[in-house]
Amino acid sequence: MVSPLNLQAEISLTQLLLDTPMQDTSIQNQCRLLRCKLQPGIDLFIWQSQLVEPFKLRAYDDLGMINFTCALNGQSEFSLKHEKARRRYQVSEGANCISFTPGCHGTALYQGQFESLVVAVQPRILEQWGIDPGAVIQAQLKAQCCFLQSPYHREIQTTAALLKHKLLKMAAYPPSQRSASSLWLLGHSIIFVSLMLEQYQQQTLTGFKLTQQEQQKLQLAKELLLADLTKAPSISSLASETGLSVLKIKRGFRLLFENSVYGLFQVERMKEAKKRLSAGNVQVLTVASDLGYVNASHFSSAFYKQFGVNPSTYKRSF
Repeated sequence: MVSPLNLQAEISLTQLLLDTPMQDTSIQNQCRLLRCKLQPGIDLFIWQSQLVEPFKLRAYDDLGMINFTCALNGQSEFSLKHEKARRRYQVSEGANCISFTPGCHGTALYQGQFESLVVAVQPRILEQWGIDPGAVIQAQLKAQCCFLQSPYHREIQTTAALLKHKLLKMAAYPPSQRSASSLWLLGHSIIFVSLMLEQYQQQTLTGFKLTQQEQQKLQLAKELLLADLTKAPSISSLASETGLSVLKIKRGFRLLFENSVYGLFQVERMKEAKKRLSAGNVQVLTVASDLGYVNASHFSSAFYKQFGVNPSTYKRSF
């Protein structure tokens, strides 16, 4: 049996992660950590390894950030100690994790090829974004030793892959050329976090029922949502218009339409874009503008994310 490589002393997450806004570091020449500080309280990380032998890392969480992690490749094992309790977790390829472990001591074991993408945010940031984690997740976060896992989710994996490729390309840019890319990374990181929260909330819908009247009101909410594909109404306005609570709107869309409110809006928005591009006599920039996009690159990213092809390439096929 091969003995794991070890960092003899426990290391704080501040020491491990927060050195410079973007830095490539190696741990025993087998691990790579790439970090981009998107704005105060929000960091994006890629953790990669090509390990000949297992690698064990002992760490102490002195940062207190909520970590939204997508395991892109390989698997890892974690052990967390909080007060007198010790919990063990295994994360396999394709899994998504939400963790919040301020003050916890832990051990991580990595083997072979491993890759994960992490968006780390301070708890206050979710409030600034106006994101509601949901009652179940909020309760877990308050426990301050939170490690929630969800299975493979295609949209989350796709978003994580886009973030990874953009960050790797950005690392090669001179600092003067990184501002636009940082904005792109921030926007997609917010999408990434929202998708992960929505996926976990969906797992808590077991036993959630809708009456016939509520289903009719949700159908009305859907019509209001899609009435203008250039701009989505707020969930609170949909709730007000239909007489449903915000929570009922969010959960109801997941249950009845199998998508989040804004996820459904974006799907239909891109379907309309595809329909217009299929006509063959309209420019990509025109379609983007007509559907409310100020930035054409954001439109192209959204189109590629849904259909796996750039809008200009799709248009040329007609």
